[in-house]
Amino acid sequence: MFTFFSKPKPQRGGGLADPIIPGVPCEDRIAGGDPTNRPSRFSLREKMPKPGVQMNWDCVGWAGAYLKEFLEREETGTTPDLSGLFIYARAKQNDGYPLRGTLISHATYIPEKFGVALEIDYPEVNLPSDPGGMPVISDELATLALKYKSKSSVMVERGDQQTFEGIKQALWKWKRPIIVGADWYENSTPDRNGVLPSIKGKVIYGHCTAVCGYDDGIGIEFINSYGEYWGDHGFGWYPHGFPVYATAWTAIDLPNDWQKPVLPETAPTTTVNPEPRRRDLLSEQRNALKLQQAIYAAFSPQDVARPYAGRNWAMLVEAVTYFGYSTTDLVNWLYAFTHKRQTLWDLSKPRPK
Repeated sequence: MFTFFSKPKPQRGGGLADPIIPGVPCEDRIAGGDPTNRPSRFSLREKMPKPGVQMNWDCVGWAGAYLKEFLEREETGTTPDLSGLFIYARAKQNDGYPLRGTLISHATYIPEKFGVALEIDYPEVNLPSDPGGMPVISDELATLALKYKSKSSVMVERGDQQTFEGIKQALWKWKRPIIVGADWYENSTPDRNGVLPSIKGKVIYGHCTAVCGYDDGIGIEFINSYGEYWGDHGFGWYPHGFPVYATAWTAIDLPNDWQKPVLPETAPTTTVNPEPRRRDLLSEQRNALKLQQAIYAAFSPQDVARPYAGRNWAMLVEAVTYFGYSTTDLVNWLYAFTHKRQTLWDLSKPRPK
């Protein structure tokens, strides 16, 4: 007698495209280069953690947890079981978005700012009222999560949608997962090898995954959060041309002795301003006010809704670098302003030392 078990078929996404377009300068950024400098195939799959099952619209949290678990394994040789729901809960406290899901960039932003709790301390539970009803994050848990912090986030440009060259270059250079988002369609069901078909029908949700490999003959390989029964034992492939979002993210890890100073990790970065940042408090306050005025002057009311389409972007970059800030600061401020999480008046506050 045969007994058939129904396979779990979670149909949840939760990944929102970040309000950033290719070409926006960032202090930490890598983009596609010469494809002849990398092999035609590369995979980190054997080093990836076991695929889990998301029970909410917390795919961003799961992808971020996969990345952080990978980085911890590379550093310590052991893989902690980290909570994707914790990352998602922290993101919902900070993203200002009232509906389900959160921005792809929070997969690396939250571990950088708040760390990640262990799954046993903040387990994945179904939340019918998502994004409401999140379990409370106690002060003690918030402190424990600091053990698993990342040092910083790095933006990755996807490159040509038909080749994903930017993501492939990043994966080969950095040897770590890349967080990506994509629109999933009505027919986004993988074949037995985990390859998604060409898009057809309507978009059903945005989804976030962690890319762990590539093949120039197929596309980019990712670990999903739909359990081991999905795709190729929990892994899948975005074929070339699939609507993957234009910007992706990865992270530089922070050692577990996070209370000690950390030396910069060698990584390909773009230095915006080689001059030392100004640290005089009164000077910083004045400079921030000047920057605030520059932002007001640079964008018309129409452009505020599309901040990176402003024609005076170059002027803003010049302003922030002259005042000792990075363009990453500018991107964060513009995002906060357009999402109504803070006003431009808050820019007059001094930066933390």
